[in-house]
Amino acid sequence: MKGYRNRMIAFAGILLFLTTGCSTGKPQLTEKSYIYVKKEMPADPAMIRTIQPYTQQIERILNEAIGYAPQSLSKGKPNAPLGNYISDLLLGFARNRSDIPRADMAIFNNGGLRTSIPADSVRIRDIFELMPFENALVLVKMPGDSILKIAPYLLERGGEPVAGLRFHSANGQTECFLVDGKNVEAGQSYYVLTSDYLAAGGDRMYFFGGLPRVSLNIKMRDAIIDAMRNDFRNGQYVRAEADDRLLIKKTK
Repeated sequence: MKGYRNRMIAFAGILLFLTTGCSTGKPQLTEKSYIYVKKEMPADPAMIRTIQPYTQQIERILNEAIGYAPQSLSKGKPNAPLGNYISDLLLGFARNRSDIPRADMAIFNNGGLRTSIPADSVRIRDIFELMPFENALVLVKMPGDSILKIAPYLLERGGEPVAGLRFHSANGQTECFLVDGKNVEAGQSYYVLTSDYLAAGGDRMYFFGGLPRVSLNIKMRDAIIDAMRNDFRNGQYVRAEADDRLLIKKTK
């Protein structure tokens, strides 16, 4: 968290420069010099006083409570409370949008979830720690034969966060693969919610390759914050459990 706070302080300094350093619009003569930054260098009191109003504002934003978790949520495989919660939350967020096609399912990756959601109040800073990346949400339009390629991927990975999908397998054989509660039809198209990083083949999700996308024009982190805050205002807690959406059994 200390590293993140330092980045936010640096951002405040840049913001101060951008809003005050070019106010005249006239060319100015400047001199260049190099200042080597070392860990043992003392803090500059003048700089601290300059950026303090900005850091205080950032701290107020980061400390906003946007949810309450009765229990901590952690990630795991084949499915776990954290991945289930985030996938369900984002799928619900997308389905509430009337300006995009309806999302049939969602798939993300455990690697994109960098920490757990702690028990008690959930604050914006917790979501920044959970999701520090600038990944955006997209819908990928997938034909039925392409969406079935998700099954061997999940088998190889041992599971990843999904919503709207029910996949059961035993000894490498698919027993159940339902999208939005229905069997997949080869001639039908499906809209899969994911991140732009994964849609581009990140984490070896090559089954998305070259397929048309619809951008939701929002970062995953911002969508999580917006959806969680809305649930909190409606009295809903941050909670989820491991369930049977993904079951990967090996009996031999």
